[in-house]
Amino acid sequence: MPTKKLNWKDLLFSYKGRINRAVYWMVTLLSALAVLILFGILTAIGQGQESMTSIIVAIIVLPIISWIEFVCQIKRWHDRGKSGIWILFSFVPIVGQIWVLVETYMMKGDEGENKYGPDPLA
Repeated sequence: MPTKKLNWKDLLFSYKGRINRAVYWMVTLLSALAVLILFGILTAIGQGQESMTSIIVAIIVLPIISWIEFVCQIKRWHDRGKSGIWILFSFVPIVGQIWVLVETYMMKGDEGENKYGPDPLA
């Protein structure tokens, strides 16, 4: 079975297409790790106090990580055969967040091609 090379640029910055659960988990865990490392470094630099460097770095890096999480969640919704607008359920307290957790992290995507692209597991 030929393996398709992962295109990191499309994975992390384009909202088109589909990704499977494993890739979504990987991106989420790496994003969380990046944020933890970033805040660890910024805390060490600022020595517990807000410094201008810490604020500038956070202003630059956090939107990039947020965008990556945003586009990957849209791709997961696409893999489930749903529009990316379903991402708005993330903002519904408790019930919406549980729904998103179940749908995007736990449920298998559509088998075969759907209107958002080919099956990422094919």
